[in-house]
Amino acid sequence: MERLLGDDAGPLSRLHAGGSVKVPSPFALYPVIGEHLAAIEAALPPARDANFAVFEGLSVKQQLALQAAAERQGSQAWQNLKHDGLSPAHLAGLDALTALELESAEQVEALVARLPD
Repeated sequence: MERLLGDDAGPLSRLHAGGSVKVPSPFALYPVIGEHLAAIEAALPPARDANFAVFEGLSVKQQLALQAAAERQGSQAWQNLKHDGLSPAHLAGLDALTALELESAEQVEALVARLPD
């Protein structure tokens, strides 16, 4: 399997655009094909702007509570990527990512609980 980015990867613009980006990893489901890289990079700024807009007008506590909920939803997204064709290592990787999302949610929720209203 391959994955989109290596452990030290920066912006997508640093990736090779001449073909699939090939970084060995048990976690890749959809490697980037060079001909699609420009479309991905074009979609990033509007996606970033939409992400920021979600938090606009919310207090820090509300923003963090929303982030914690998103972490929990993200944990389920990793589980939804599972299918019978994945290797045991890949399934274990998705479980590890799920656990990371849940741990992050718990940490953010603990922070939210300590913040004043």
